[in-house]
Amino acid sequence: MNTKHTILFIIVILIIGGAFSWYFLTGVKHDTNGDVISSGEPGSPTFPIIEDEEESLPSPVMVPEESINPLIAPKVVHVTHNVNIVDSKFDKTSLSVKKGDTVVWTNKDEAGHLIAGTKNEFNSGVLVKDKTYSFTFNQVGTVAYKDVMFPSLTGTIIVTN
Repeated sequence: MNTKHTILFIIVILIIGGAFSWYFLTGVKHDTNGDVISSGEPGSPTFPIIEDEEESLPSPVMVPEESINPLIAPKVVHVTHNVNIVDSKFDKTSLSVKKGDTVVWTNKDEAGHLIAGTKNEFNSGVLVKDKTYSFTFNQVGTVAYKDVMFPSLTGTIIVTN
């Protein structure tokens, strides 16, 4: 090879090397089609720019916080149940509730009533007409209750998990 060809070969190598250096050192990134996907500048996008209207990014999915962190206990919803005293009778003589639920007794009678657990779990005191008494059941099991003033008036609360 003569000197002229050697110099020409070195110039071509330098041009090609310079182009590759510029391509990689400028931080411009391209996808496989040669399209720019990032300029390398701080704050520049690092995702492809979608020009086709049919393509779209997936919509964000809302995930409950409990699913993200298993240490967070799921929120428990406690329910309030109503038992009315009408015509000297409980309108519900048996009621199933979940642990933590509340039962509210309302006296709709003219006569006073006193609601109490048969094992002294709770005691309403005397309820005059339109007065209420509530009790939250935090123990699993069956609780029998009665009206102390009218002992034949009885009911049962079944508490489950």
